[in-house]
Amino acid sequence: MNAPLSPLSNKLQSSITVGIVNWYCYLPNIKYNGTWAYSYNSTFDPTRISFSTQGGIVYIQDAVAAAAIDIVNNSPDILPYTTVNIKRFTDCGPWWPQVDRAFNGHTTGYAMAAMATEIAEKHTDVIGLTGGEYSGTTKGTAAMFGAYQIPYCSAIAGSPVLSDKDKFPYLFRMIASTGYGNHVATLLSAWNVTRMAIIVQSDDILSSGFQTDISRAMKSRGIRVISIINLKTPLTLASVLLAKDALLRANARYIYIASQADYLNKLYFSLAVEGMIGPQYVYISLGLPAKIVTFMNGLSPKLVEANKNSTLLASYVGGFISLTAAVAPGAINSTYKSALLTSFLKITQFDVGYQKYYGFDTPENLINYWNIAGYFDCAMLLLYGFDKLLKQNPQFTPQQLASRKISKYLNYTQFLDLNYPGITSAPQPITLNQYGDPDLPYYVSYALPTPNPVNPDSQFQRAYFGQTNSKGNQITFFIDSPPYFHGGSTVPPPDGPPIIRYTLLSNGVSTPNGGGIITLAVLGLLLSTFFMAVFYIYRETKQLKMTSVPECLVTIAGSLLCYISLFMYIDDVTAIKCVSRVWFALAGYVLMIMPVVMKNVRLYIILKSKTRVDGARITLINRIIITLGVLIELGLLGFWQSSTTNDPVLITQGLNQYYICSSVNLPFSYSIQILEAFTAVIHILLLVLAYMMKDVDSMFNESPALMSICALVGILVAVIEILPSNPTSSLDSIQCICIWLATTLTLVLLFGQKVYDVAYEHLIEKGFKRLTAHKSSFEESTIAKPAKNSAAKGIIAQQIIKTVKDAAGNELTVPSDIKNVSGQTQSEASSHHHGTLGIPKNTREVIGIQRVSSTHSMRDSQHSLNGSINNLSKKPLHSNKTQHRPFQCKQLV
Repeated sequence: MNAPLSPLSNKLQSSITVGIVNWYCYLPNIKYNGTWAYSYNSTFDPTRISFSTQGGIVYIQDAVAAAAIDIVNNSPDILPYTTVNIKRFTDCGPWWPQVDRAFNGHTTGYAMAAMATEIAEKHTDVIGLTGGEYSGTTKGTAAMFGAYQIPYCSAIAGSPVLSDKDKFPYLFRMIASTGYGNHVATLLSAWNVTRMAIIVQSDDILSSGFQTDISRAMKSRGIRVISIINLKTPLTLASVLLAKDALLRANARYIYIASQADYLNKLYFSLAVEGMIGPQYVYISLGLPAKIVTFMNGLSPKLVEANKNSTLLASYVGGFISLTAAVAPGAINSTYKSALLTSFLKITQFDVGYQKYYGFDTPENLINYWNIAGYFDCAMLLLYGFDKLLKQNPQFTPQQLASRKISKYLNYTQFLDLNYPGITSAPQPITLNQYGDPDLPYYVSYALPTPNPVNPDSQFQRAYFGQTNSKGNQITFFIDSPPYFHGGSTVPPPDGPPIIRYTLLSNGVSTPNGGGIITLAVLGLLLSTFFMAVFYIYRETKQLKMTSVPECLVTIAGSLLCYISLFMYIDDVTAIKCVSRVWFALAGYVLMIMPVVMKNVRLYIILKSKTRVDGARITLINRIIITLGVLIELGLLGFWQSSTTNDPVLITQGLNQYYICSSVNLPFSYSIQILEAFTAVIHILLLVLAYMMKDVDSMFNESPALMSICALVGILVAVIEILPSNPTSSLDSIQCICIWLATTLTLVLLFGQKVYDVAYEHLIEKGFKRLTAHKSSFEESTIAKPAKNSAAKGIIAQQIIKTVKDAAGNELTVPSDIKNVSGQTQSEASSHHHGTLGIPKNTREVIGIQRVSSTHSMRDSQHSLNGSINNLSKKPLHSNKTQHRPFQCKQLV
């Protein structure tokens, strides 16, 4: 623990402790107790600190934060009765010899498991923290500190994710993260840029957050992001060549690199040695590239050689554009800038020679060369917030503050409006917004093509030429400082080749494709509705009663979903519509097929069983399986949606452009394959059942329909799957036609004949009979009076000849349908006793739950019919062996 350097006498009445978190593993000769660097020496020692390495930067950052605490300890106005002590904590362990080349700043595991836990539970005297950790590390440590109500100010964590105050209520920072993309978009709009590309370190939380924010801002400004190139850590030569190829194919000229600093250094200079720099290219990022100090394993040998030449690197980086909240020269007018330099030199004990050589001779050089404003302001804001809490609440004491008894009042809202005249926002006070981020303007600078005379081995010179406002919607260019682009031009280069005006195609309602799709959808819905109405209204008829009407209604309901999916192809293609297409089509198809499959399974069991079976029990089991099958499909659809990206993809063909849906598995996900496999299994069951039912009585045999459905739907689905590999502007229309045909053919093959029979009997035939009966009644009433007591009591001479077969297979012609004295025909009398076609009524009623042999049932039906005819007609049977005709009726005149 470091005692205050020059405490005022009143400040000895109490003390509090503030922690500094940083990469102290870069500095040798420090003793640790766990993660606590208890023997840290702030005095500069050139034998252990080199400003050409990251260790020198960490040393400067620490000294600046300590200078802020020193200023407060010597101020009678801030915490007037309290001394502030310092504890330092390493988030990357102790120093080791290869740290400068092997460590890249990512320490999430160690920082969470070791450092954050120790601070929260062992070092309970630490009531606030300041430091510099990457966003990925800060995400974990800030969550831990928040759980223990320890305020934490980050000087460099820039990910927009950290603006979520529900997750990080005790975190605030000096990076204006949320809305950063607005500043970039405003700059490009001022240069009339209409297209740009983004290279992103996709597995880094800061980089991916910036990429999302920039993409959103570009879209709102009408700037097209022509390519987003995702690269992972570590960077390799293969990744660099992939990025190069993508940039060339997209013909990108303005390129934003969203990455951490070390990754930026390696990526930019790798692209440079591969020839991807020149007057036509403008690279932009949050910071400027610097000389690479870490290992370059897996990268080009050309890069390794170039990195040895600072002059060559400076020529590569000349014209690189940076948007950062760092303070520009001439804009610094902070109350504390002189006090900062004084305390900094008192702590470090730099001699005059080092001061001038390394830029420690003026506040401006210290702030700009080393980009340390955030570290100073973080520490000052933390102490200003403590001071405000004690002054606004006289009942609170410094002792309560030091023991964390009033820490619950120290969330980020305590530090929003402190009227602190900071360096970062000079000359205005620093104000934090509702996310705990500063509302700051961004300064736009370019890299000079010459080495930095102060630090030629790692830093490059920059010059500022513009400034945005705090909202990022306006930019002001400095009159006396024009921009500089690679090659020396001060005029922004074109953003690409001559602009080609494309026609964006869509399936609008007024277009032929859109109108055709709507027509198909409406016709399909009408067909399904008609089928459903027929099945429901005539569910008790002999044609439909034995078709398992509930299952048939479910199948028809599934067809409704398939037809509804066609409406998802209308107008603009969106991610929601892409997902809805799949949901409606697959859910509808499974809803159609599962009842068909299980109905045939039930029938197969009944017909093949050698014992009496419980029909009600089988029906219940079948419906449970149907429900489970549909639920599994819905579950797989949900899993597919959550583990895939389903975004529209823009396709350009000639002068036309159109969007198609694309579904891609997330890493290590196989949801698409699983969903397709399950649906295919259900589909193939149709073929299996068709084979199993091939020998069943034709009265119950649906094998032809099942085989036809399996083949036709399979072909249509194959067309739908193959088409996206070679898309055309008619892709959506063809897919809709395939879905419509597959659905309609399934309905017609399954239910077409049954619906036709019902419609004919109950709508057409009965209507004709009613019309004939009305006409006959009218003629009889006007031409002749009926004979009441005539020979009508005998047999009326109107006969219908029927042809049946006897037991030997001979055709027998009999007079039938002869009315008896009661007005009843012989066939009616037979039906009254035996049922339709001579089959006993009780036999027909149990046909769905008891095995019936087709051969025996037909033979019994023939004998029954023959017996009925012989008993009623009393006429001889006439054999007709010369001609075999189907069962038919003929009226004799």
